[in-house]
Amino acid sequence: MDIDGEDERYIQVFTTIDDREEADKIAESVVEQEVAACVQIVGTIESTYEWKGELTKSDEWLCILKSRKTSYEELEEVLLEEHPYENPEILAIPVVEGSPDYLRWIDDQMK
Repeated sequence: MDIDGEDERYIQVFTTIDDREEADKIAESVVEQEVAACVQIVGTIESTYEWKGELTKSDEWLCILKSRKTSYEELEEVLLEEHPYENPEILAIPVVEGSPDYLRWIDDQMK
């Protein structure tokens, strides 16, 4: 359910990283800084992509960050600062609907 009549107020942000300990560090950092309410770490996954002219495959961990659209810029800044990749995946997907209690919980966890 859309809370407070605002469309796309909440987002899920996706990033990948090749080291579980680094994924944990980023998760803890964004939650402690209150720019994300929760981070789910899924893995390992296999990514296939071209990087600097070479076809590359790597095992990575997928981090799914629960946040608000208004916190995106600050969240992105933290990710870019702490992520070891030269050009990390940072994609924000709008949450169209959600449980009102869960969405309130996100608000309660964030600054």
